[in-house]
Amino acid sequence: MTDGTDPIALIVVDAQCGFEAPVWRGRRNNPSCEENIAALVTVWREGGWPVVFVRHDSRTPAAPLAPGQPGNDFKSILDGKPDLLVAKQVNSAFTDNLTSSVTRRGSFWTPPTRSIAGTSRGNG
Repeated sequence: MTDGTDPIALIVVDAQCGFEAPVWRGRRNNPSCEENIAALVTVWREGGWPVVFVRHDSRTPAAPLAPGQPGNDFKSILDGKPDLLVAKQVNSAFTDNLTSSVTRRGSFWTPPTRSIAGTSRGNG
């Protein structure tokens, strides 16, 4: 645990419009997910703690999550800019390569002081 003086990074994963596309539709286990993420982001910003957005950039040009597609945009609950934006092209935001990339790029990144929020949908 932190003593309250270390910055705690909030990592928001895949909160993108494309996850509302019909291909991803199905019963959700947390219909309040977006509201909860928005509340977390507000608390983090009020506390002056860093917020990281992780965005999935599909390699398939016509896919809902491809750069340039409307689905690649973050949901409207994520207003403002993150302290760090990380783009990924793999399903998991927690691969060794992605984690080390964030570690190198974010001077505030102090692993174990992080909290994570995001969405997850089945990929197959």
